[in-house]
Amino acid sequence: MTDFWSRLGSLALYSLAGGMLTLLLFVQHSVASRHASRYAPAYYPQALPLYMLAFVLLAPLFSPNSFTRLLHVLMAVLGYSTLLWALTPLLRRRISAQGCAALWLLPNLLFFSLIGFQFNIAPLVIIRLTRRALRIAVGIWVSGFAAVLVWRLVSHLCFRRTVLRSAVPVSAQERNLFLSTWSGLCLVGDVWPSRFKRNKTASEKLSILRSPAVDSPLSIGLLKKTRCLVLPQRAYSEDELRLIFRHEIIHLLHGDNWLKSTLSFLCAAGWFIPTLWLGLGKASEDLELCCDELATDDFAEDQRKEYIRLLLSNAGTEKGFTTCLSASASGLRYRMARVLHPKKRRAGFLAVFLLSVVAFSLCAMVGMVGIKAVGGTVQTELLDRDGGGLHPFLIEIPIPGATAFRRDPELCKQVEAMLQGLELEEPLDYSDDAGKYICSFLLVRGDEFDVVRWVHLYERGLEVYKSAKKPTNERPRIYLFSDPSQLDLEGLQALFPTALY
Repeated sequence: MTDFWSRLGSLALYSLAGGMLTLLLFVQHSVASRHASRYAPAYYPQALPLYMLAFVLLAPLFSPNSFTRLLHVLMAVLGYSTLLWALTPLLRRRISAQGCAALWLLPNLLFFSLIGFQFNIAPLVIIRLTRRALRIAVGIWVSGFAAVLVWRLVSHLCFRRTVLRSAVPVSAQERNLFLSTWSGLCLVGDVWPSRFKRNKTASEKLSILRSPAVDSPLSIGLLKKTRCLVLPQRAYSEDELRLIFRHEIIHLLHGDNWLKSTLSFLCAAGWFIPTLWLGLGKASEDLELCCDELATDDFAEDQRKEYIRLLLSNAGTEKGFTTCLSASASGLRYRMARVLHPKKRRAGFLAVFLLSVVAFSLCAMVGMVGIKAVGGTVQTELLDRDGGGLHPFLIEIPIPGATAFRRDPELCKQVEAMLQGLELEEPLDYSDDAGKYICSFLLVRGDEFDVVRWVHLYERGLEVYKSAKKPTNERPRIYLFSDPSQLDLEGLQALFPTALY
């Protein structure tokens, strides 16, 4: 019963902490968005793509629990995205587009929960997999992740190349109109001259082009040096250009290109989760509507109708990590209704908090599902590793108030005979109690006494260190005996009577 309440308390604390963190970030995002010049992207979208790439490249260098923790988060994302997909129609009627978009970006935070997060209690459920099955599963996921990611990146770069190949700069008059629109937006509530100066510098360096390869105005590019605004080859009135520039400038200030790339990385990481793919379109619609609401915030009814006519006359296709003024038909219907009939909606603080608590609770609950790699014995997993020919040497025996070292070859052979046939299983994502400590010994190779490993023997398992010296701060690799009763404790009692009793 105590263990149950310990698990429940850990789950509640983790979920509430995650909910509070998400709420604080969203409040910061919501307050900043009141002034276009200080609009902050939700949940720092640049971090996730860089982190996921580093994870895939570096995870093989670390312990297997890197992938098992990722599996926990993906399982939580599956449950959360399915729930959010079902609640999306209700949420859209009740809360702002900004809140809806933030909810779809919440898995961005869930992925970071696998960094250093680990329950210090035994899991409720244990899944036992062979190492071969685990390697196959990891290989399938990495292959799918790489395939989707490469596809998204290549399609974005190809589209960018097609757009820019025949693009030409706009006229000086149109560029001056863009700069005046940018300055007008950035001056609204801007209290930091240095920030306005940076925004002004960014606007002056931004390329504004016309290209026959696009049907709708869009912004493209993730880095400041590659970012540009592209217009189709058609004539616009000055009022239409102001509306277009106003819409796209807010996208640029929001960092929505990075948000689109973050959504693509989420879909690549959870490529087998259908609700993530369905949510990608919904999140894009909410990002566009969020921009529409800010762009038309102080518009009269006739100006809103003019804005809608502009959306209808510029229907295009959204490709790559771009912010397209007008894309899918379903998205247009949704945006037109909200723009033409604006309604006061809640910011969504409560919804963001509650759903983030649910999301982190799911992550915590799947974290209570432990994974063990099974297969192999002490002989195959330890003695035959690293070229084989390993055997115990220099056994350290604890005695009251001190330790004793014994270099008895016969004793080492007896210990080896007792251990070599024991079957092992390795907890990949949690720590388990290995029982009472018995002794320690070095594993050496042949008669050359080339020290390879330092091993601690317990009643229910082994702690194996890579260090040849007596370890201090190194984290060991833990193996548990599949059947601890197979260890001959009576025989060990005869070998180390003082140590055991």
